Amino acid sequence: LEDLKRHDAVQGDSVGQIVDAYLADHGDDGMRWAWKRSGPHFSHLRPDQITEQLCQDYATKRRREGRSDGTIIKELG
Repeated sequence: LEDLKRHDAVQGDSVGQIVDAYLADHGDDGMRWAWKRSGPHFSHLRPDQITEQLCQDYATKRRREGRSDGTIIKELG
């Protein structure tokens, strides 16, 4: 959250809006791939709404789908 404040994020922006703006500026294909997977789970939330439990729930869901911990870590990153 502190990092977002330093980069002039508008309070109330969703994670989806922030990530989309980042991707528009940086064009990181690896991050685009990860966001395609994790975005539906997190995009509607504000950064302050993302909790450790929410991330653990996402990891559990992805493990059930057969994804490795390495993949899940990249998606959460």
